[in-house]
Amino acid sequence: GIVRAHLARMGEAAEVAPQSDILGAAAPGAVRVRHALPEGASATVVIPTRDRLDLLRPCLDSLEAHRAANRCVMRVVVVDHLSQEAETRALLMERQAAGQIEVLPYDGEFNWALMNNLAAAQSDDDVLVFLNNDTVVISPDWLDALAAQALRPGVGAVGARLVYQDGAIQHAGMVARPR
Repeated sequence: GIVRAHLARMGEAAEVAPQSDILGAAAPGAVRVRHALPEGASATVVIPTRDRLDLLRPCLDSLEAHRAANRCVMRVVVVDHLSQEAETRALLMERQAAGQIEVLPYDGEFNWALMNNLAAAQSDDDVLVFLNNDTVVISPDWLDALAAQALRPGVGAVGARLVYQDGAIQHAGMVARPR
């Protein structure tokens, strides 16, 4: 109804469907607006890490588990900040050999922003996605949803809802207003 009419007035082609929350949160009357993902869209997912296999493995596993559910081509770059643990190094080599990730070594002092920027500078993809190594993707079409929003005219940044394991919200976006 109202949302579809608004999108039509704005000249935006989008699918409107009742909201079905992956965590089962009730949202009576809520709708999900899905914008079309441009054909051939691509994204580089950047993940800085230093060891912490207990975090990194589930993160990488979740990306791989949902790769096929997304049309957006995903390139994963792990910025490795001097990992020393043999198990972490073995995982990085194994996943790189399988073509699942690229590893970008970083040996300077810890600087999260710099590590992300170094990886971003090597990307020519349409979208950059910055993930912490403790992130686990739970929505199958997560990348298509983020990329479709990010590639809309007038959109500069897109944020995802982040939840703790118990479902409590960690982060649910931001609002920028002119002063």
